[in-house]
Amino acid sequence: MTMTPPLDLPAVTELALANRRDISALDEKLTDLAAITRQAVEDMAQQTADAYARFVQQAANVAEADRAAVGALTATVSDLADSHARLQEAVAVLATAQAQTNNRLDVLVASQSQTNSNVIALTVAQTQTNANVVALTELQAQANKNVAALQDVVARLAAAQAQANENVAALQDAVVALIATQAQTNDNVAALTEAQAQTNDRLEALTEAQAQTNANVAALTEAQAQ
Repeated sequence: MTMTPPLDLPAVTELALANRRDISALDEKLTDLAAITRQAVEDMAQQTADAYARFVQQAANVAEADRAAVGALTATVSDLADSHARLQEAVAVLATAQAQTNNRLDVLVASQSQTNSNVIALTVAQTQTNANVVALTELQAQANKNVAALQDVVARLAAAQAQANENVAALQDAVVALIATQAQTNDNVAALTEAQAQTNDRLEALTEAQAQTNANVAALTEAQAQ
């Protein structure tokens, strides 16, 4: 059986010191690696939280804009309905006045003796009819303005909806990018975990080597004492 010659004490001491330096440097690297890993995970979590908060805020803004546009559209439609009702009332008044005028004309034809009074009544009725026509024209102009305003509101609502769709598409792209970044981060964490396991294996090997060195030093010391 071949015996390994014992090392001299200075060489053993130098080997032990070298092992301690290697272990100390390895501990520092492990500490730095753990700090970098924690910081990367915290940064990614903060970025994800900020992106989600921005997504929620933009969605709330889009919803608020849609509600405001719908409210304006509802008010305009209500005004248009009121104007239409007033227009119908004015037409009814005009029809009534016209009927009264026709009745007065019949009376004028039937009774020539009351021509003067009938002419006066006809003039009054015609004046009322003219006033009703003017009112009807004004109502029609207001109705046209309301229709134009309604069309403008609808156009703004369509533009707002298109912008909302673009915002949603942009937000969806941002979420996809965040998911890809999260997947990359997970891969990096997995790689760091594997590196940590390999480092632990090396540390165990160095520990065993240190134990063997200590045993050799003890044996050498005992041999030196003998």
